[in-house]
Amino acid sequence: MCELCNLEAVANTSYVTIVSYIMKEKEVVLLVDDSSSIRSLIRGIIQFEDKDRYHIFGMGDVKSAMSFLEKKTSKSKKIISIFLDIEMPKTDGFEMVKLIRSSDKEYIKSIPILAFTGNHKKHSREEYLKRGFDEFISKPVSSQIFFKKWFDVLKRKKMGKFAEGEEEGVRIEEELS
Repeated sequence: MCELCNLEAVANTSYVTIVSYIMKEKEVVLLVDDSSSIRSLIRGIIQFEDKDRYHIFGMGDVKSAMSFLEKKTSKSKKIISIFLDIEMPKTDGFEMVKLIRSSDKEYIKSIPILAFTGNHKKHSREEYLKRGFDEFISKPVSSQIFFKKWFDVLKRKKMGKFAEGEEEGVRIEEELS
């Protein structure tokens, strides 16, 4: 029987221990969007697919998300992907991508990042890829497109390949087909 299933054990277990237990058992996904309704929507889509596989952390701004990455991420508790809104108050998603990609910690620097934005006409997919994102998802999105793009990014990461531009992205997609 699981230690955390015992109520007495839970009462004597610190919050950090409980979070560590949860993160060991589940893959971690970080959602960064200033809209709590969008964070809830993405969380719902992911949990509908497989509520027992993922532990989803939602952050409303870049500062909180970067703090989370620096404090809560380790080599043994990797975040498998970040869904990142572009237009947020104070610091935008492009700035967060720069911060992540310039991290001195390889396991943070290499996290796949998917742009998730409603302003898809302002920048092309190629622009997002050139600026450090691994994929682009336009709001609103169907769950089929969401999962296809997300799982394609995870496959490319597993294969050690990331798109660095449209040509590379197309070539990689062709290899996976």
